[in-house]
Amino acid sequence: AITDSLTGIYNRLFFDEALQKEIERSRRYKKPFSILLIDVDNFKAINDTFGHLKGDGVLKVIASILAEQVRDTDILARFGGDEFAIILIETELSGAKAVARKIENEVGIHSFAKKPLSVSIGSATYQTGYSAEQILEEVDRQLYKNKLEKNPERIVSTSVLV
Repeated sequence: AITDSLTGIYNRLFFDEALQKEIERSRRYKKPFSILLIDVDNFKAINDTFGHLKGDGVLKVIASILAEQVRDTDILARFGGDEFAIILIETELSGAKAVARKIENEVGIHSFAKKPLSVSIGSATYQTGYSAEQILEEVDRQLYKNKLEKNPERIVSTSVLV
């Protein structure tokens, strides 16, 4: 019950447990680690246009690409839906960003229905004293920021009532 039945990689439950262990290891040995949170761009459109079975195929391809880009010691998991997460053991932010660029490039080589696949990626490095929730919130903020930079028309204007 530690693997995702669709993709064959670790599931969210395993990821959450591994994250807690890595936090404890980082605190004890003063070793850094980083997290990548990866979201498949326009995945809803793939499901809506081609159906969920084709969408599942895209998720399998993405999982396979991700698995090829990480080390055996790193933790790759399906985070939920069309999101994936990676714990990069003993990796500073600069290293995490390098891995993110490699992943974006590798995903960009592939296409689905003659359209290139793409992902948005958030990255964050563990800071001493962070809880698991805090580092996940930070990496999620970075993911959202990167998604908006790729697709600025998704920004919703708001008005303030006085």
